[in-house]
Amino acid sequence: MSRFATLRSLVDKRMAHFAYLTSLGPSHAQEVAVAIRDPQKRTVMRAARAQVATMRNEELKLLANRQAEVAQQSTRAYQLAIGIVLLAFVFGGLGLAFAQMGRGRVE
Repeated sequence: MSRFATLRSLVDKRMAHFAYLTSLGPSHAQEVAVAIRDPQKRTVMRAARAQVATMRNEELKLLANRQAEVAQQSTRAYQLAIGIVLLAFVFGGLGLAFAQMGRGRVE
């Protein structure tokens, strides 16, 4: 959550800077152009982009972890389904065998 707060403060600084520049109006166009190109002011935007990239990479790692868990769970479910089907065949076969044995005794 602190990364989000850091990003928010960087974006707020950038927005405050642009609000100031737009408040100057068209009469100060040259000053605004110089302020927009100022490398020191651009560092805020670079830091915000770096923060977004970091957050994106973390989210991608978390997504990969969740996808791996889902893959494991689906594999387990598939194996369990196969086991259930095999047990059904085994118990069905045993039931038939016992039924035939029971008929053999009665006849």
